[in-house]
Amino acid sequence: MEDKQTYPGEPGNPVASMSLRSTFGCLAIRAAKRILSLDHSELRARVLMAEAVEQTALRSKPNQAEAVRAAQERRPPVFTDPSS
Repeated sequence: MEDKQTYPGEPGNPVASMSLRSTFGCLAIRAAKRILSLDHSELRARVLMAEAVEQTALRSKPNQAEAVRAAQERRPPVFTDPSS
């Protein structure tokens, strides 16, 4: 029997789906809301720049690093509360 490897985002990979859920956790949702709250008449370049700024900020968060490590180590992530 062949052991089929799954990748993040694929059905059947519970560790990956947990890490993906963390990626779209409360900090990412807040970032998306900030982007969506920009005036709709803003230039596309400004919206794309705002998205890049938010993504950079999220990548530097400890929970994002834990999600990546947990997925690589094939274990459930252990997150910390960002508000504490």
